[in-house]
Amino acid sequence: MKLIPEIYHMIIVLGVILFGSIVHATSQLKIARDKKLQFNAVDFWILFLLASFAGSIFGMIALILFDNQIIVVLFSAIGAFLGMAGLNRVASILLDVLSSKIDRK
Repeated sequence: MKLIPEIYHMIIVLGVILFGSIVHATSQLKIARDKKLQFNAVDFWILFLLASFAGSIFGMIALILFDNQIIVVLFSAIGAFLGMAGLNRVASILLDVLSSKIDRK
């Protein structure tokens, strides 16, 4: 019977990722309109999909690092909101840490 709570947890994580992705794409739409840049429905959906992917990656990282499901949901939401820019930032931080460890040896 442990399967049912896990399914509910996955549904919650998916919902949070989708909501964060919509918020990210909508905020980028507002920025584009404020700057009077062209932004159409295809751009919105591409940003939505990329932000969903980023939220999923952040959630997977949280699953590896933490056992608390609330933290996994939180990481997924933050990752979806930050989108690919947040994923790029985390990757550059990890590369800096790894390169500094390699330089020490």
